[in-house]
Amino acid sequence: SWGARPGAHAATAVYRLSPAGVLSVAFATDMPNGVALSPDGHTLYVGSDAHDRLWRLPVADDGSVGEAVSFAARPGEARLHVPDGLCVDDLGRIYVANNSAEVSAILVFGPDGRFAGRIPLPVPPSNCSFGGADRRTLYVTTLHAIYEARTAVPGLP
Repeated sequence: SWGARPGAHAATAVYRLSPAGVLSVAFATDMPNGVALSPDGHTLYVGSDAHDRLWRLPVADDGSVGEAVSFAARPGEARLHVPDGLCVDDLGRIYVANNSAEVSAILVFGPDGRFAGRIPLPVPPSNCSFGGADRRTLYVTTLHAIYEARTAVPGLP
């Protein structure tokens, strides 16, 4: 929940709703935004606008999450700044929409956190998702437009 007002809303965090309907905090952080699961469902990725950071959390078979570890923090061309939406391809690569004029790109990281590439955009992207019949179309939203790009590897919708 991003943009919560203290005293008026629940704390900003990533929440988990169990199969039994119990709501709990899975990961507490300031301004969480992008959230995605790895293809096998055993890793949760969370981005934070406030920290310009991406975290990786292990997911147990019962759906609970373990300790968060900072992930994919890099200087230079792979620097995260205002990480917004996230999506993941079938190889487990994480696509991070950086909603900042300083970056204006989707940054791609391997499941090991290594920088794997950059998809530049003319304006800052806010979110991304895979779609199309073969799941090889990357859709990217910005403030005023939606872009699409074909990818060699399909991704999770």
